[in-house]
Amino acid sequence: MTRHAKRHLKWLLGLGTLGLVATGATNVAVNPWRVLPQKTEVKSLDPYREIDAEIRTCKAGLAMRGPWDVLVIGSSRPNTGIDPSLPVFGGKAINLGMPGGDLFETRAMLDHALKYQAPKRALLFLDAGDLTRPGKMPIESDFEFSPLAQSDPLERDLKYVFSQRAMDSSVVTLTFAAKHQAPHYTPLGLHLKKPPRLDYFETMEKFYLPWAVVLADVQKRNLGIQQDKLTVVRAMLDACAKDGVDAILAIPPNHLTLCQAMEERGAPDPYFLAERRAIAALVAEANQAHPEHPCQLWDLNIPSPATLEPFPADRKTPMENWLDPIHFTPAAGGRYAGLMLGTAQEDPTLGIHVDPSQPEPYLTKVEQLFKAAATALPAEREGLRKALAADSQPKVQPKK
Repeated sequence: MTRHAKRHLKWLLGLGTLGLVATGATNVAVNPWRVLPQKTEVKSLDPYREIDAEIRTCKAGLAMRGPWDVLVIGSSRPNTGIDPSLPVFGGKAINLGMPGGDLFETRAMLDHALKYQAPKRALLFLDAGDLTRPGKMPIESDFEFSPLAQSDPLERDLKYVFSQRAMDSSVVTLTFAAKHQAPHYTPLGLHLKKPPRLDYFETMEKFYLPWAVVLADVQKRNLGIQQDKLTVVRAMLDACAKDGVDAILAIPPNHLTLCQAMEERGAPDPYFLAERRAIAALVAEANQAHPEHPCQLWDLNIPSPATLEPFPADRKTPMENWLDPIHFTPAAGGRYAGLMLGTAQEDPTLGIHVDPSQPEPYLTKVEQLFKAAATALPAEREGLRKALAADSQPKVQPKK
């Protein structure tokens, strides 16, 4: 190599090193995902750190902060519907919900959070249908990139400091800060989604009717309760009891139209009675094993003033309780949280505080509530019926 070439190579290596150092220094100072040490970050950037791109990494970062007295963990339902800043939480609560998060990810988040926190309570959301649907959710995420995965911590930290993904997120944070613009997530993990001016009928048909069809078809396969998922739930309850954490296991609400769609599809168990029975039995066993820290079981997925709210007739007015047919609003989430935590006087018909040692009265009440609501929301049911009939028609007409 000539002297001229060596000089150019040194310049290139120097520029590359300088760029790497600048990237690392920026990411350490901005700490966009909150996974690096707080002592080296710029504290004033915290209101502008976005969570939207690397959700599991960022939520894991929030779990490492605190201290938190209440952990809220689950899928997209708590992610968009539980606001930890509400008075019902009494301060020091954090939303660790994850869009598309299944039970396996919920357990990973709980295990991760308990390494860093000594919370008083853990509010764990278990979506209806989770226990009968086999396998994991087929959804892409940053799970393997996050602290939740069982990967090499040194390799992970190097990515958090020097990767382009981290730098991109730092730029997003700095852009929000420069514009004094709030990101899509609050510093406490709530995904801010204002009630949209959407056609709820159309949204149900396009996005959530197919989900109801999937749930109904899974039930028709008669696969039963997935024991690996029961094992995951039991492990979460055992972990909470071991660490002296009072667990609250909650079945989050769906708008009644999801149940109606499953009924119209011919689901054998549209009220999820088999799942509810299995959950009650599991909680009863866990409470017998850990009487000093019994788990509370709350069922919010019942016909109630919230789940029976009609779709707006003008098809554009935002609903009080629903962002869409399966995601409740933070206002509704605050009422549900106040009811479960016992920190506010709320309508007791919003949910059932289950006695897991007495499952039959609970299951009978659930079935009675759904049967009593059979004639509710007739316009919504008729729309679902027509949508299902249209979906069953051939998409391409055969040639004559």
